[in-house]
Amino acid sequence: MQDVHGVAISHQTILNYENSVALLLKPYVDHYPYELSDQFCGDETYIRVNGKWHYLFFFFDAVKKIVLSYRVSPNRDTASAIQAINDVLLKMEEILKTLHS
Repeated sequence: MQDVHGVAISHQTILNYENSVALLLKPYVDHYPYELSDQFCGDETYIRVNGKWHYLFFFFDAVKKIVLSYRVSPNRDTASAIQAINDVLLKMEEILKTLHS
């Protein structure tokens, strides 16, 4: 912005803007009708959030490299992993039809 428009913007302003936009765009990204393959991967890892360790459970389409689910939890527990798997299943219409019938 400084080079193009001559406006100086702080890192904090950019971070605030990024957080606001992320909240607005998340529903669109989470519910976008991606064409998925039949190959998925998942993993868990730990990350620091506000100075404390948390666990990240995530799944993605292994062929198309699309993140399908991510859950951050302060605990490494089965419930968080199941929620992440459930997020993936909700994006797969054929499996949902089979489960509901």
